[in-house]
Amino acid sequence: MKQINAQQISFGEIGGAGEIVYRVPRFIGYFEETDHQGKLVVKPMIDPFGKPTLDYDYKLTGQDLLYSICNLYRIMNNSDVSMNNGDAVCYWCNRNIQPYNIKSLTEYMDNCDDWILNYEIIQNQAAFYTDEFVRELCNLGQTMEYYMALRDAFYEGNPKNARELYYEGRLCDGYPFFERFSRIEDDTKYIQAIRNDYRELAQILIGLFPEFKVGLQFENKTDKIGMYADIDSVFDICWYTFSRLVADIAPPLDEDLDSLYSNGSYICCLNCGRYVKRKGPRQKYCSDPECQAARNRQKYKNFYKRNKQK
Repeated sequence: MKQINAQQISFGEIGGAGEIVYRVPRFIGYFEETDHQGKLVVKPMIDPFGKPTLDYDYKLTGQDLLYSICNLYRIMNNSDVSMNNGDAVCYWCNRNIQPYNIKSLTEYMDNCDDWILNYEIIQNQAAFYTDEFVRELCNLGQTMEYYMALRDAFYEGNPKNARELYYEGRLCDGYPFFERFSRIEDDTKYIQAIRNDYRELAQILIGLFPEFKVGLQFENKTDKIGMYADIDSVFDICWYTFSRLVADIAPPLDEDLDSLYSNGSYICCLNCGRYVKRKGPRQKYCSDPECQAARNRQKYKNFYKRNKQK
């Protein structure tokens, strides 16, 4: 198996302006240890020289978080990759944000006068089980793969992701929802079969989403009442963002979500499968040299096919 360590992983960067602003707690680092029940727990590092922060992040968008964590799933679930789950999760948290108990941590840290004396309370509130993170990661990653495959097949006539959706992964297997079409070898007929069953396939997609709670909240700093999704974990943020990407009828979320296919939106690279920001309206491959070589090979095949048809 291919060996890989956390420092070699690229999950995608947080960036881009958005209308949704998140107030997030951040720590200087994370580590994994075993609790008294023998379960693996991830905890933040806190010491006198590493004060946790609690700020509004105006650059953080739900879309960037969504695709960053889906890239984490893509890497961790690769059966050809050997890695420690805790190391990968800690590395993602270091690069992004505290993933759990965001609401309670925010309220406690707001009212905490001496964080050094209360560091154990903060650390315990921020702690979470590695297995819980991995389970939620798999649910989100599997659903994103299914959505991308269905979207590419139905709207773009591209069967690649649908044909490759079911696989045996290191953490979990891909969804088998397109297996009924596996005997159809002709791509045109394959796409047509998916389009014929689109209503059923779309209902399956909807059923994979959790329910969301929405409520009102008074902002002391602005003296305004706002409507907010009930968010207490990074997975709440990701599912909420994901649902508004999928929905044909929904209020705007972030400025770069006005159009799924606009510059700045995300694509799933046709060669490596990584989620990357689209730089042009026709981009289908990422900038990795191997993926660009695959793009050129496909471009030549298409050119040859067109000339042959003429």
